[in-house]
Amino acid sequence: MAVSARQVVWDAASWIALISDEKIRDTAGNVIEDRGTMAGDVQKAAMRGVVEIVTPALALVEVCGRSDVRTK
Repeated sequence: MAVSARQVVWDAASWIALISDEKIRDTAGNVIEDRGTMAGDVQKAAMRGVVEIVTPALALVEVCGRSDVRTK
């Protein structure tokens, strides 16, 4: 019996973190959370078949709905 990949649900914030390489900084400018890297690690796991990224259609519209976002 084949083992299927674990599903990970991503919302618009997850895609935006990946696309923009989002980093959260404290008041001194130090990176306290590297959301872009965390999202990238999940994406790499999905490319290896370890996980499957599932996202609602609405999240895709929120992220890619504007034509200038799609062309960048």
